[in-house]
Amino acid sequence: MPDDIAELERYNRQLKRLVELSVTLNSTLDLNDLLQLITKTATELLACDGASILLYDERLEKLYFAASTGSDPKKLAEIPVPLDGSLAGTIFRTNTPIILNKVEQDPRHYAPSSDRVSMQIRTLVGVPMLIKERMIGVLEGVNKQGGEFVEQDQVILSVIASHAATAINNARLFREAEQRAQNLEALRNINDAVLNNLDLQLTLPQILIHVQARLGVDAADVLLLNKKTNRLIYASGLGFRTDALKNINLKLGQGNAGRVAKSRKMVSIPDLRSSNKSATIVRVKLFEGEGFVGYYAAPLIVKGEVMGVLEVFHRSPLDADHDWLAFFQVIADQTALAIDSATLFSELQLSNADLRHAYDATIEGWSHALDLRDKETEGHSQRVTEMTVKLALLFGVKIEDIVNIRRGSLLHDMGKIAVPDAVLLKPGKLTDDEWLQMRKHPQYAYEMLESIEYLKPALEIPYCHHEKWDGSGYPRGLKGEEIPLSARLFAVVDVWDALRNDRPYRKGWPKAMTISFIKEQSGIHFDPQVVEVFLRLVEDLP
Repeated sequence: MPDDIAELERYNRQLKRLVELSVTLNSTLDLNDLLQLITKTATELLACDGASILLYDERLEKLYFAASTGSDPKKLAEIPVPLDGSLAGTIFRTNTPIILNKVEQDPRHYAPSSDRVSMQIRTLVGVPMLIKERMIGVLEGVNKQGGEFVEQDQVILSVIASHAATAINNARLFREAEQRAQNLEALRNINDAVLNNLDLQLTLPQILIHVQARLGVDAADVLLLNKKTNRLIYASGLGFRTDALKNINLKLGQGNAGRVAKSRKMVSIPDLRSSNKSATIVRVKLFEGEGFVGYYAAPLIVKGEVMGVLEVFHRSPLDADHDWLAFFQVIADQTALAIDSATLFSELQLSNADLRHAYDATIEGWSHALDLRDKETEGHSQRVTEMTVKLALLFGVKIEDIVNIRRGSLLHDMGKIAVPDAVLLKPGKLTDDEWLQMRKHPQYAYEMLESIEYLKPALEIPYCHHEKWDGSGYPRGLKGEEIPLSARLFAVVDVWDALRNDRPYRKGWPKAMTISFIKEQSGIHFDPQVVEVFLRLVEDLP
Protein backbone atom coordinates (compact mmCIF):
# COMPACT_ATOMS: atom_id res chain seq x y z
CA MET A 1 0.00 0.00 0.00
CA PRO A 2 2.75 2.50 0.82
CA ASP A 3 4.30 1.79 -2.61
CA ASP A 4 0.96 2.56 -4.32
CA ILE A 5 0.69 5.86 -2.40
CA ALA A 6 4.25 6.80 -3.35
CA GLU A 7 3.56 5.97 -6.99
CA LEU A 8 0.34 8.02 -6.91
CA GLU A 9 2.17 10.98 -5.42
CA ARG A 10 4.86 10.68 -8.09
CA TYR A 11 2.20 10.58 -10.79
CA ASN A 12 0.48 13.69 -9.33
CA ARG A 13 3.80 15.53 -9.29
CA GLN A 14 4.31 14.62 -12.92
CA LEU A 15 0.85 15.87 -13.88
CA LYS A 16 1.42 19.13 -12.02
CA ARG A 17 4.80 19.54 -13.72
CA LEU A 18 3.22 18.84 -17.13
CA VAL A 19 0.64 21.57 -16.53
CA GLU A 20 3.40 23.99 -15.54
CA LEU A 21 5.41 22.98 -18.62
CA SER A 22 2.42 23.60 -20.90
CA VAL A 23 2.00 27.14 -19.54
CA THR A 24 5.72 27.85 -19.79
CA LEU A 25 6.02 26.47 -23.32
CA ASN A 26 3.15 28.63 -24.52
CA SER A 27 4.88 31.76 -23.22
CA THR A 28 8.35 30.98 -24.64
CA LEU A 29 9.11 32.03 -28.22
CA ASP A 30 12.89 31.75 -28.23
CA LEU A 31 13.57 28.43 -29.97
CA ASN A 32 16.88 27.67 -28.27
CA ASP A 33 15.50 28.38 -24.80
CA LEU A 34 12.46 26.29 -25.64
CA LEU A 35 14.46 23.25 -26.73
CA GLN A 36 16.61 23.36 -23.61
CA LEU A 37 13.51 23.63 -21.41
CA ILE A 38 11.88 20.61 -23.09
CA THR A 39 14.91 18.32 -22.71
CA LYS A 40 15.51 19.46 -19.14
CA THR A 41 11.87 18.84 -18.16
CA ALA A 42 11.78 15.44 -19.90
CA THR A 43 14.92 14.37 -18.05
CA GLU A 44 13.41 15.52 -14.75
CA LEU A 45 9.97 13.88 -15.20
CA LEU A 46 11.35 10.58 -16.45
CA ALA A 47 14.08 10.62 -13.79
CA CYS A 48 16.48 9.50 -16.53
CA ASP A 49 20.06 10.38 -17.40
CA GLY A 50 19.30 12.53 -20.41
CA ALA A 51 16.85 13.58 -23.11
CA SER A 52 17.24 14.66 -26.72
CA ILE A 53 15.19 16.37 -29.40
CA LEU A 54 15.84 15.41 -33.00
CA LEU A 55 14.17 17.65 -35.60
CA TYR A 56 13.53 16.92 -39.24
CA ASP A 57 15.29 19.03 -41.90
CA GLU A 58 12.93 19.02 -44.87
CA ARG A 59 15.52 20.45 -47.24
CA LEU A 60 18.19 17.84 -46.46
CA GLU A 61 15.60 15.14 -45.66
CA LYS A 62 17.35 14.03 -42.48
CA LEU A 63 17.07 14.20 -38.70
CA TYR A 64 19.50 16.24 -36.65
CA PHE A 65 20.08 16.77 -32.92
CA ALA A 66 18.52 20.13 -32.01
CA ALA A 67 19.09 19.83 -28.24
CA SER A 68 20.24 17.30 -25.66
CA THR A 69 21.01 17.22 -21.96
CA GLY A 70 24.45 16.02 -20.94
CA SER A 71 26.07 16.19 -24.42
CA ASP A 72 28.25 18.61 -26.34
CA PRO A 73 26.05 20.38 -28.95
CA LYS A 74 28.94 20.54 -31.44
CA LYS A 75 29.54 16.80 -31.19
CA LEU A 76 25.84 16.12 -31.49
CA ALA A 77 25.69 18.16 -34.69
CA GLU A 78 28.23 15.80 -36.27
CA ILE A 79 26.28 12.61 -35.49
CA PRO A 80 24.54 11.18 -38.58
CA VAL A 81 20.91 10.25 -37.97
CA PRO A 82 19.64 8.45 -41.06
CA LEU A 83 15.91 7.90 -41.50
CA ASP A 84 16.67 4.29 -42.35
CA GLY A 85 18.66 2.15 -39.94
CA SER A 86 18.39 4.31 -36.81
CA LEU A 87 16.08 4.19 -33.80
CA ALA A 88 15.07 7.82 -34.17
CA GLY A 89 14.55 7.29 -37.91
CA THR A 90 12.30 4.30 -37.22
CA ILE A 91 10.17 6.29 -34.76
CA PHE A 92 9.94 9.14 -37.26
CA ARG A 93 9.08 6.99 -40.30
CA THR A 94 6.57 4.75 -38.55
CA ASN A 95 5.07 7.38 -36.24
CA THR A 96 5.37 4.78 -33.48
CA PRO A 97 6.80 5.14 -29.94
CA ILE A 98 9.61 2.80 -28.88
CA ILE A 99 10.71 1.50 -25.49
CA LEU A 100 14.01 -0.32 -25.70
CA ASN A 101 15.61 -1.61 -22.51
CA LYS A 102 18.51 -3.37 -24.24
CA VAL A 103 19.77 -0.77 -26.68
CA GLU A 104 23.12 -2.42 -27.32
CA GLN A 105 21.39 -5.43 -28.80
CA ASP A 106 19.41 -3.44 -31.35
CA PRO A 107 21.04 -3.16 -34.82
CA ARG A 108 19.34 0.20 -35.37
CA HIS A 109 21.53 1.89 -32.74
CA TYR A 110 24.17 4.34 -33.88
CA ALA A 111 27.53 3.47 -35.43
CA PRO A 112 30.50 2.85 -33.09
CA SER A 113 31.92 6.30 -33.86
CA SER A 114 28.86 8.10 -32.60
CA ASP A 115 28.73 10.11 -29.40
CA ARG A 116 25.75 8.05 -28.30
CA VAL A 117 27.87 4.91 -27.88
CA SER A 118 30.41 6.85 -25.85
CA MET A 119 27.51 7.68 -23.55
CA GLN A 120 27.02 3.87 -23.04
CA ILE A 121 23.27 4.10 -23.52
CA ARG A 122 21.54 1.08 -21.99
CA THR A 123 17.85 1.95 -22.26
CA LEU A 124 15.82 4.32 -24.41
CA VAL A 125 12.29 5.58 -24.82
CA GLY A 126 11.36 7.61 -27.90
CA VAL A 127 8.14 9.18 -29.18
CA PRO A 128 7.23 11.02 -32.39
CA MET A 129 6.57 14.77 -32.39
CA LEU A 130 3.65 15.88 -34.53
CA ILE A 131 1.95 19.15 -35.31
CA LYS A 132 -1.38 18.85 -37.11
CA GLU A 133 -0.52 15.32 -38.28
CA ARG A 134 2.81 16.55 -39.70
CA MET A 135 5.87 14.83 -38.28
CA ILE A 136 8.50 17.37 -37.15
CA GLY A 137 10.86 15.21 -35.10
CA VAL A 138 11.49 12.78 -32.24
CA LEU A 139 11.78 13.20 -28.45
CA GLU A 140 13.94 10.63 -26.63
CA GLY A 141 14.82 9.78 -23.04
CA VAL A 142 17.89 7.64 -22.26
CA ASN A 143 19.62 5.89 -19.34
CA LYS A 144 23.28 4.99 -19.25
CA GLN A 145 23.23 2.74 -16.19
CA GLY A 146 20.40 0.42 -17.07
CA GLY A 147 17.34 1.99 -15.44
CA GLU A 148 14.39 0.56 -17.39
CA PHE A 149 11.59 2.58 -18.92
CA VAL A 150 7.94 1.58 -18.49
CA GLU A 151 4.78 2.36 -20.41
CA GLN A 152 3.94 5.28 -18.10
CA ASP A 153 7.26 6.90 -19.10
CA GLN A 154 6.20 6.64 -22.72
CA VAL A 155 2.84 8.25 -21.90
CA ILE A 156 4.53 11.10 -20.02
CA LEU A 157 7.02 11.62 -22.87
CA SER A 158 4.19 11.60 -25.43
CA VAL A 159 2.37 14.35 -23.52
CA ILE A 160 5.58 16.39 -23.36
CA ALA A 161 6.15 15.78 -27.09
CA SER A 162 2.63 16.92 -27.95
CA HIS A 163 2.99 20.22 -26.09
CA ALA A 164 6.56 20.61 -27.30
CA ALA A 165 5.66 20.14 -30.98
CA THR A 166 3.12 22.96 -30.82
CA ALA A 167 5.51 25.24 -28.94
CA ILE A 168 8.39 24.48 -31.35
CA ASN A 169 6.16 25.19 -34.32
CA ASN A 170 5.07 28.51 -32.80
CA ALA A 171 8.66 29.44 -32.00
CA ARG A 172 9.71 28.59 -35.55
CA LEU A 173 6.89 30.69 -36.98
CA PHE A 174 7.85 33.55 -34.67
CA ARG A 175 11.51 33.24 -35.66
CA GLU A 176 10.59 33.16 -39.35
CA ALA A 177 8.36 36.22 -38.94
CA GLU A 178 11.10 37.99 -37.00
CA GLN A 179 13.66 37.11 -39.66
CA ARG A 180 11.36 38.32 -42.43
CA ALA A 181 10.83 41.59 -40.56
CA GLN A 182 14.57 41.97 -40.07
CA ASN A 183 15.18 41.12 -43.72
CA LEU A 184 12.63 43.69 -44.83
CA GLU A 185 14.25 46.24 -42.54
CA ALA A 186 17.65 45.42 -44.06
CA LEU A 187 16.25 45.83 -47.57
CA ARG A 188 14.67 49.14 -46.58
CA ASN A 189 18.01 50.31 -45.20
CA ILE A 190 19.72 49.24 -48.42
CA ASN A 191 17.14 51.16 -50.45
CA ASP A 192 17.69 54.21 -48.24
CA ALA A 193 21.44 53.94 -48.74
CA VAL A 194 20.94 53.84 -52.52
CA LEU A 195 18.46 56.73 -52.56
CA ASN A 196 20.51 58.93 -50.24
CA ASN A 197 23.81 58.45 -52.02
CA LEU A 198 24.52 57.43 -55.58
CA ASP A 199 28.29 57.27 -55.06
CA LEU A 200 29.27 53.57 -55.18
CA GLN A 201 32.30 54.19 -52.97
CA LEU A 202 29.87 55.16 -50.20
CA THR A 203 26.87 52.97 -51.07
CA LEU A 204 28.55 49.55 -51.43
CA PRO A 205 30.13 49.53 -47.92
CA GLN A 206 26.68 50.33 -46.47
CA ILE A 207 25.13 47.43 -48.39
CA LEU A 208 27.88 45.03 -47.28
CA ILE A 209 27.26 45.93 -43.62
CA HIS A 210 23.67 44.68 -44.02
CA VAL A 211 24.84 41.62 -45.99
CA GLN A 212 27.25 40.64 -43.21
CA ALA A 213 24.72 41.24 -40.43
CA ARG A 214 21.61 39.65 -41.96
CA LEU A 215 23.31 36.64 -43.58
CA GLY A 216 25.51 36.02 -40.54
CA VAL A 217 28.75 35.75 -42.52
CA ASP A 218 32.29 36.75 -41.62
CA ALA A 219 33.16 38.61 -44.84
CA ALA A 220 31.60 39.88 -48.03
CA ASP A 221 32.71 41.69 -51.16
CA VAL A 222 31.47 43.07 -54.46
CA LEU A 223 33.41 42.51 -57.67
CA LEU A 224 32.40 44.73 -60.59
CA LEU A 225 32.64 43.74 -64.24
CA ASN A 226 34.74 46.10 -66.32
CA LYS A 227 32.88 46.11 -69.63
CA LYS A 228 35.94 47.22 -71.60
CA THR A 229 38.26 44.46 -70.37
CA ASN A 230 35.60 41.85 -69.46
CA ARG A 231 37.32 41.35 -66.11
CA LEU A 232 36.04 41.32 -62.55
CA ILE A 233 37.76 43.84 -60.29
CA TYR A 234 37.40 44.54 -56.57
CA ALA A 235 34.96 47.34 -55.71
CA SER A 236 34.32 46.99 -51.96
CA GLY A 237 34.80 44.47 -49.15
CA LEU A 238 34.12 43.94 -45.45
CA GLY A 239 35.43 41.51 -42.82
CA PHE A 240 38.74 40.54 -44.45
CA ARG A 241 41.94 40.32 -42.44
CA THR A 242 44.20 41.60 -45.23
CA ASP A 243 44.00 43.97 -48.21
CA ALA A 244 45.19 41.36 -50.71
CA LEU A 245 41.74 41.03 -52.26
CA LYS A 246 41.94 44.58 -53.59
CA ASN A 247 44.32 43.33 -56.27
CA ILE A 248 41.81 40.89 -57.73
CA ASN A 249 41.47 40.84 -61.52
CA LEU A 250 39.54 37.85 -62.91
CA LYS A 251 38.58 36.94 -66.44
CA LEU A 252 35.04 35.75 -67.08
CA GLY A 253 34.98 32.02 -66.32
CA GLN A 254 38.09 32.21 -64.11
CA GLY A 255 37.63 31.03 -60.52
CA ASN A 256 34.28 30.70 -58.81
CA ALA A 257 33.45 34.40 -59.17
CA GLY A 258 34.35 34.33 -62.85
CA ARG A 259 32.14 31.29 -63.42
CA VAL A 260 29.26 32.91 -61.54
CA ALA A 261 29.49 35.96 -63.81
CA LYS A 262 29.76 33.84 -66.95
CA SER A 263 27.05 31.29 -66.09
CA ARG A 264 24.78 33.88 -64.38
CA LYS A 265 24.08 31.28 -61.68
CA MET A 266 24.66 31.24 -57.92
CA VAL A 267 27.45 29.08 -56.52
CA SER A 268 27.04 27.45 -53.08
CA ILE A 269 29.95 25.75 -51.29
CA PRO A 270 28.97 25.10 -47.63
CA ASP A 271 32.35 23.57 -46.80
CA LEU A 272 35.38 24.29 -48.97
CA ARG A 273 37.44 21.73 -47.07
CA SER A 274 35.32 18.78 -48.15
CA SER A 275 34.37 20.09 -51.59
CA ASN A 276 36.36 19.34 -54.70
CA LYS A 277 35.25 22.78 -55.82
CA SER A 278 37.75 24.28 -53.42
CA ALA A 279 40.50 23.52 -55.92
CA THR A 280 38.78 25.78 -58.43
CA ILE A 281 39.23 28.92 -56.35
CA VAL A 282 41.90 30.86 -58.19
CA ARG A 283 42.48 33.25 -55.29
CA VAL A 284 43.88 30.67 -52.85
CA LYS A 285 47.08 32.67 -52.27
CA LEU A 286 45.09 35.84 -51.75
CA PHE A 287 43.06 34.11 -49.05
CA GLU A 288 45.97 32.67 -47.10
CA GLY A 289 45.41 33.42 -43.44
CA GLU A 290 41.71 34.14 -43.89
CA GLY A 291 40.58 30.64 -42.86
CA PHE A 292 37.47 30.67 -45.04
CA VAL A 293 35.33 27.52 -45.13
CA GLY A 294 31.87 28.50 -46.39
CA TYR A 295 31.56 30.33 -49.74
CA TYR A 296 28.55 31.64 -51.66
CA ALA A 297 28.41 33.92 -54.68
CA ALA A 298 25.56 35.40 -56.71
CA PRO A 299 25.63 37.25 -60.03
CA LEU A 300 24.60 40.92 -60.05
CA ILE A 301 22.25 41.23 -63.02
CA VAL A 302 20.13 44.18 -64.15
CA LYS A 303 18.05 44.24 -67.34
CA GLY A 304 19.73 41.06 -68.48
CA GLU A 305 23.21 42.53 -68.12
CA VAL A 306 25.83 41.23 -65.66
CA MET A 307 27.18 44.05 -63.49
CA GLY A 308 29.41 41.94 -61.23
CA VAL A 309 29.37 39.35 -58.42
CA LEU A 310 28.40 39.47 -54.73
CA GLU A 311 30.49 37.04 -52.63
CA VAL A 312 30.13 36.02 -48.97
CA PHE A 313 32.59 34.02 -46.88
CA HIS A 314 32.43 32.26 -43.51
CA ARG A 315 35.20 30.79 -41.38
CA SER A 316 33.16 27.71 -40.42
CA PRO A 317 30.81 25.45 -42.42
CA LEU A 318 27.77 27.39 -43.59
CA ASP A 319 24.74 25.18 -44.08
CA ALA A 320 22.37 27.70 -45.65
CA ASP A 321 18.68 26.83 -45.87
CA HIS A 322 16.20 27.80 -48.56
CA ASP A 323 15.21 31.07 -46.86
CA TRP A 324 18.86 32.09 -46.43
CA LEU A 325 19.62 31.44 -50.10
CA ALA A 326 16.47 33.26 -51.18
CA PHE A 327 17.37 36.31 -49.13
CA PHE A 328 20.94 36.21 -50.42
CA GLN A 329 19.55 36.37 -53.96
CA VAL A 330 17.24 39.27 -53.02
CA ILE A 331 20.18 41.22 -51.58
CA ALA A 332 22.18 40.47 -54.71
CA ASP A 333 19.35 41.85 -56.83
CA GLN A 334 19.17 44.99 -54.68
CA THR A 335 22.93 45.42 -54.92
CA ALA A 336 22.73 45.11 -58.70
CA LEU A 337 20.05 47.80 -58.81
CA ALA A 338 22.20 50.05 -56.62
CA ILE A 339 25.15 49.60 -58.97
CA ASP A 340 22.97 50.26 -62.00
CA SER A 341 21.48 53.41 -60.44
CA ALA A 342 24.89 54.73 -59.44
CA THR A 343 26.30 53.95 -62.89
CA LEU A 344 23.43 55.71 -64.65
CA PHE A 345 23.80 58.69 -62.31
CA SER A 346 27.53 58.84 -62.96
CA GLU A 347 26.98 58.66 -66.71
CA LEU A 348 24.31 61.36 -66.44
CA GLN A 349 26.70 63.57 -64.49
CA LEU A 350 29.37 63.11 -67.15
CA SER A 351 26.84 63.83 -69.86
CA ASN A 352 25.65 66.96 -68.05
CA ALA A 353 29.23 68.05 -67.51
CA ASP A 354 29.93 67.65 -71.22
CA LEU A 355 26.78 69.61 -72.00
CA ARG A 356 27.75 72.38 -69.57
CA HIS A 357 31.21 72.58 -71.13
CA ALA A 358 29.59 72.85 -74.55
CA TYR A 359 27.25 75.59 -73.31
CA ASP A 360 30.09 77.54 -71.71
CA ALA A 361 32.27 77.15 -74.80
CA THR A 362 29.42 78.54 -76.90
CA ILE A 363 28.94 81.47 -74.53
CA GLU A 364 32.66 82.24 -74.56
CA GLY A 365 32.56 82.08 -78.35
CA TRP A 366 29.73 84.60 -78.46
CA SER A 367 31.55 86.86 -76.02
CA HIS A 368 34.74 86.72 -78.05
CA ALA A 369 32.85 87.50 -81.23
CA LEU A 370 31.34 90.58 -79.57
CA ASP A 371 34.77 91.79 -78.48
CA LEU A 372 36.16 91.28 -81.98
CA ARG A 373 33.30 93.29 -83.44
CA ASP A 374 34.05 96.23 -81.15
CA LYS A 375 37.82 96.68 -81.28
CA GLU A 376 37.66 99.39 -78.61
CA THR A 377 36.56 96.89 -75.96
CA GLU A 378 38.51 93.80 -77.03
CA GLY A 379 39.30 91.62 -73.97
CA HIS A 380 36.83 93.60 -71.86
CA SER A 381 34.34 90.71 -71.44
CA GLN A 382 36.93 88.26 -70.10
CA ARG A 383 38.37 90.82 -67.68
CA VAL A 384 35.04 91.91 -66.20
CA THR A 385 33.89 88.30 -65.94
CA GLU A 386 36.90 87.25 -63.87
CA MET A 387 36.65 90.30 -61.58
CA THR A 388 32.87 89.97 -61.11
CA VAL A 389 33.23 86.35 -60.06
CA LYS A 390 35.89 87.34 -57.50
CA LEU A 391 33.70 90.18 -56.20
CA ALA A 392 30.66 87.88 -55.94
CA LEU A 393 32.61 85.32 -53.90
CA LEU A 394 33.99 88.04 -51.63
CA PHE A 395 30.47 89.42 -51.20
CA GLY A 396 29.26 85.98 -50.05
CA VAL A 397 27.26 84.85 -53.08
CA LYS A 398 26.47 81.11 -52.94
CA ILE A 399 28.86 79.00 -54.98
CA GLU A 400 25.99 77.44 -56.96
CA ASP A 401 24.97 80.92 -58.20
CA ILE A 402 28.45 81.82 -59.45
CA VAL A 403 28.01 79.93 -62.72
CA ASN A 404 25.11 82.18 -63.69
CA ILE A 405 27.04 85.32 -62.73
CA ARG A 406 29.89 84.12 -64.91
CA ARG A 407 27.61 83.45 -67.87
CA GLY A 408 25.77 86.74 -67.43
CA SER A 409 29.06 88.67 -67.29
CA LEU A 410 30.29 87.09 -70.51
CA LEU A 411 27.01 87.95 -72.23
CA HIS A 412 26.48 91.42 -70.72
CA ASP A 413 26.77 93.16 -74.11
CA MET A 414 24.97 90.44 -76.10
CA GLY A 415 22.27 92.94 -77.09
CA LYS A 416 24.81 95.04 -79.06
CA ILE A 417 24.51 92.45 -81.84
CA ALA A 418 21.23 94.20 -82.73
CA VAL A 419 22.84 97.66 -82.73
CA PRO A 420 23.88 98.77 -86.26
CA ASP A 421 27.63 99.07 -86.94
CA ALA A 422 27.14 102.74 -87.89
CA VAL A 423 26.05 103.39 -84.32
CA LEU A 424 28.17 100.87 -82.40
CA LEU A 425 31.43 101.69 -84.20
CA LYS A 426 30.89 105.43 -84.68
CA PRO A 427 34.14 107.20 -83.68
CA GLY A 428 32.50 110.45 -82.66
CA LYS A 429 29.74 111.54 -80.32
CA LEU A 430 26.38 109.81 -80.77
CA THR A 431 23.30 111.81 -81.69
CA ASP A 432 20.19 111.60 -79.48
CA ASP A 433 18.58 109.08 -81.85
CA GLU A 434 21.77 106.99 -82.01
CA TRP A 435 22.11 107.09 -78.24
CA LEU A 436 18.49 105.91 -77.98
CA GLN A 437 19.36 102.93 -80.17
CA MET A 438 22.43 102.14 -78.07
CA ARG A 439 20.41 102.23 -74.86
CA LYS A 440 18.17 99.50 -76.22
CA HIS A 441 20.89 96.83 -76.13
CA PRO A 442 19.88 95.47 -72.64
CA GLN A 443 16.33 94.96 -73.94
CA TYR A 444 17.68 93.32 -77.09
CA ALA A 445 19.76 90.94 -74.90
CA TYR A 446 16.70 89.98 -72.88
CA GLU A 447 14.62 89.28 -76.01
CA MET A 448 17.39 87.20 -77.58
CA LEU A 449 18.21 85.07 -74.53
CA GLU A 450 14.94 84.63 -72.59
CA SER A 451 13.84 81.67 -74.72
CA ILE A 452 17.06 79.74 -73.91
CA GLU A 453 16.13 77.82 -70.75
CA TYR A 454 19.59 77.31 -69.27
CA LEU A 455 20.44 81.02 -69.72
CA LYS A 456 17.36 82.40 -67.94
CA PRO A 457 19.14 82.52 -64.52
CA ALA A 458 21.99 84.47 -66.19
CA LEU A 459 19.78 87.19 -67.74
CA GLU A 460 19.99 89.56 -64.76
CA ILE A 461 23.34 91.05 -65.81
CA PRO A 462 22.70 91.51 -69.57
CA TYR A 463 19.27 93.00 -68.81
CA CYS A 464 20.00 95.12 -65.72
CA HIS A 465 23.68 96.12 -65.66
CA HIS A 466 22.90 99.69 -66.77
CA GLU A 467 20.34 100.25 -64.01
CA LYS A 468 21.49 102.72 -61.30
CA TRP A 469 21.05 102.70 -57.52
CA ASP A 470 19.16 106.03 -57.60
CA GLY A 471 16.75 104.85 -60.33
CA SER A 472 18.20 106.95 -63.16
CA GLY A 473 19.47 103.99 -65.17
CA TYR A 474 17.95 102.06 -68.09
CA PRO A 475 16.09 100.18 -69.58
CA ARG A 476 13.50 100.05 -66.75
CA GLY A 477 14.63 102.65 -64.27
CA LEU A 478 14.97 100.15 -61.39
CA LYS A 479 16.01 101.59 -58.03
CA GLY A 480 18.01 100.27 -55.06
CA GLU A 481 17.47 96.61 -54.26
CA GLU A 482 14.96 96.34 -57.10
CA ILE A 483 18.09 95.85 -59.17
CA PRO A 484 19.26 92.19 -58.98
CA LEU A 485 22.39 91.74 -56.85
CA SER A 486 24.37 90.21 -59.71
CA ALA A 487 23.73 93.30 -61.85
CA ARG A 488 24.73 95.61 -58.95
CA LEU A 489 27.99 93.70 -58.55
CA PHE A 490 28.72 93.77 -62.25
CA ALA A 491 27.95 97.48 -62.67
CA VAL A 492 30.89 98.52 -60.47
CA VAL A 493 33.30 96.15 -62.21
CA ASP A 494 32.11 97.26 -65.66
CA VAL A 495 32.75 100.94 -64.93
CA TRP A 496 36.12 100.16 -63.28
CA ASP A 497 37.33 98.27 -66.34
CA ALA A 498 36.02 100.88 -68.79
CA LEU A 499 37.80 103.71 -66.96
CA ARG A 500 41.06 101.89 -66.26
CA ASN A 501 41.72 100.78 -69.87
CA ASP A 502 42.72 102.90 -72.86
CA ARG A 503 40.18 103.90 -75.48
CA PRO A 504 40.89 105.57 -78.86
CA TYR A 505 39.44 108.83 -77.58
CA ARG A 506 41.21 108.81 -74.15
CA LYS A 507 43.85 107.15 -72.00
CA GLY A 508 42.92 104.86 -69.12
CA TRP A 509 42.46 106.55 -65.76
CA PRO A 510 44.90 106.07 -62.87
CA LYS A 511 43.82 103.80 -60.05
CA ALA A 512 43.38 106.58 -57.49
CA MET A 513 41.27 108.66 -59.87
CA THR A 514 39.06 105.67 -60.71
CA ILE A 515 38.58 104.77 -57.04
CA SER A 516 37.67 108.38 -56.29
CA PHE A 517 35.02 108.33 -59.02
CA ILE A 518 33.51 105.07 -57.78
CA LYS A 519 33.33 106.43 -54.24
CA GLU A 520 31.56 109.53 -55.56
CA GLN A 521 29.01 107.33 -57.33
CA SER A 522 28.30 105.21 -54.23
CA GLY A 523 24.61 105.64 -53.48
CA ILE A 524 24.02 107.26 -56.89
CA HIS A 525 25.14 104.82 -59.56
CA PHE A 526 26.31 101.99 -57.32
CA ASP A 527 25.06 100.02 -54.30
CA PRO A 528 27.05 101.41 -51.32
CA GLN A 529 27.55 97.92 -49.80
CA VAL A 530 28.89 96.61 -53.10
CA VAL A 531 31.27 99.57 -53.37
CA GLU A 532 32.60 98.86 -49.88
CA VAL A 533 33.45 95.26 -50.76
CA PHE A 534 34.75 96.19 -54.21
CA LEU A 535 37.26 98.63 -52.75
CA ARG A 536 38.67 95.81 -50.61
CA LEU A 537 38.99 93.69 -53.77
CA VAL A 538 41.02 96.30 -55.72
CA GLU A 539 43.06 97.49 -52.74
CA ASP A 540 46.14 95.49 -53.74
CA LEU A 541 45.75 95.87 -57.52
CA PRO A 542 48.36 97.99 -59.38
